[in-house]
Amino acid sequence: MKRPSSLWLDQALDAPSTPCPRLAQNITADVAIIGGGYVGLWTAIELNARRPDLSITILESDICGSGASGRNGGYVLSWWTKAPSLLAMWGEEVARDLILKSEAAITQLDDFCKQEGIDAEFIRSGWVWGAASQSHNGAWESGMQACAKLGVGNLELLDEAGAQRKSGGADFRAAILDLTAALIHPGKLVRGLREAALRRGIQIFEHSPVEHLRRGRPAVLKTHQGSVAAKRVAIATNAWAASVRELSRSIAVVSSDIIASPPVPDLLAKLGWQDGAGVNDSQQMVHYVRPTRDGRILAGKGGLASGFGGNVTDVMFSNERRAGIVEDKFRQLYPGLGGLQMNSHWSGPVDRSADGLPIIGTLPGHDHIAYAIGWSGNGVGPSQIGSKAVASLLLGEKDEWSTLPIVRAPPKSMPPEPIRYIGSHVVRTAVRMRDTALAQDKLPNALVNAIADLAPRGVEDK
Repeated sequence: MKRPSSLWLDQALDAPSTPCPRLAQNITADVAIIGGGYVGLWTAIELNARRPDLSITILESDICGSGASGRNGGYVLSWWTKAPSLLAMWGEEVARDLILKSEAAITQLDDFCKQEGIDAEFIRSGWVWGAASQSHNGAWESGMQACAKLGVGNLELLDEAGAQRKSGGADFRAAILDLTAALIHPGKLVRGLREAALRRGIQIFEHSPVEHLRRGRPAVLKTHQGSVAAKRVAIATNAWAASVRELSRSIAVVSSDIIASPPVPDLLAKLGWQDGAGVNDSQQMVHYVRPTRDGRILAGKGGLASGFGGNVTDVMFSNERRAGIVEDKFRQLYPGLGGLQMNSHWSGPVDRSADGLPIIGTLPGHDHIAYAIGWSGNGVGPSQIGSKAVASLLLGEKDEWSTLPIVRAPPKSMPPEPIRYIGSHVVRTAVRMRDTALAQDKLPNALVNAIADLAPRGVEDK
């Protein structure tokens, strides 16, 4: 069954692109990369920049960008919201360094697109994190205080009028504005990275899923019609990494669902939001809304479905019921846009780590096979950091990237199946109950709170 596309990919595929064949023979490579999304493509480009002599092959199961890279909300965020966790885990010096690196990645993405002629619709319009109820007011305070201590971030508090103006009319009581954040067109970015990789002589095989990875030296990646024998391997498969036995308990696979309006540029102009910021509310199962350059309004929500045993099934890619939930939440957050019709929707899988930070490293006992997973809904900018770390690991370089604290052994932070799947439903129910209670300025009971706290963290620390 062909998986439904996304609006982003449909628009990006309208532009001419270089054909990439299926792998239909047995070949060799210095480096084989599994996955043709942001992490895989950035890793290939980074390796090529450091070692142009390397032969690099990317194996993509569908087309480049068909996973989360071509289905996300297009937010380019730093790690400032993680400042309290980073401080608690690794101290001031490391926390400051990681946040500064994530901020620099936003600028570097823009610079790369300009150098390569990629029109990814990059706009540094900021990010509004708002409170739609009194209970959520100040949800960002611990992050702000930690950033002030570290001397990082470019943050501005907004009162009710400012929050509503900057968000295009969201029903917010207050908000914080992150001035470092940007928006992009995910599909145009990932397809642009694909073309940039091809221009560098990097081999890409699409419609070539890896059916088996033999972990020896060389590693052998078998597809239906061919194979790659490689000295080094990078696993850059996002949610699909849950099917790798060493990584299966490091991440949870959940859905991200998005709806979109037809172009309504006059409405955006009326709202003063045509070049506006991306918007999030303060629910644990976060709801986000943004404008696009072609005048649409997009709304999305993560965590409405989960996968069993790390399986990414077709239900992760389109679901009418979940799209209806997203639309209901949008109507609640934007009561003044009740007449706006939403005419498209899509979904995609997300790999959530327990602490909301990526997990990068090499497979135990196999230092020639690296991985970068667990992006937790914030991979557009930070994936560049992951690619640098993976490149350093594969090249055996001990530098500022390979020694980052997010370079770590795969944690077994998720319970085994079927406990994980059953537990995920219980936890999601508790999260929804808590979100509903707080949205109504009510206090959830202690049991609901305790269960909801078991949910993996996303972009924001809760």
